[in-house]
Amino acid sequence: MQRSIVKLLATALAILVAAAAPSALAQGLTTSALSGFVNNKQGQPVAGATVTITHEDSGTQSVTTTRANGQYNMSGLRIGGPYTVNATAAGFQEASHSSVYLELGQTGTENFSLSSDVLQLEVFSVTADRDTTFGSGKMGTGS
Repeated sequence: MQRSIVKLLATALAILVAAAAPSALAQGLTTSALSGFVNNKQGQPVAGATVTITHEDSGTQSVTTTRANGQYNMSGLRIGGPYTVNATAAGFQEASHSSVYLELGQTGTENFSLSSDVLQLEVFSVTADRDTTFGSGKMGTGS
């Protein structure tokens, strides 16, 4: 009779430990994450933009690129901060956000709107003089 009670208690204890294991593992979370979107001034996504996340105190950098919809995600970042987040893309001016702080187990959000790097020039004309020193008739050893 006592052996069956001991076996029953041991089984109950094993079930309790197995049920508590996933929550015990979740206590090991020590990082944060950052995500957001990179768009142009018209609100269209910028695919392939480079997002650099720099922890200012340590100088540690994490780099990612945006997907086709302009979204980026970076996990495994140190909690706290401050961070500086830069977004760059070909044909656009760099955008930067500073003093970004991240919380434990949370995903921060930083969105960017990039300005075009293209300059609109006024109408201009190009003039030149032709140099006749070299030409199709002045070739070979006899010239």
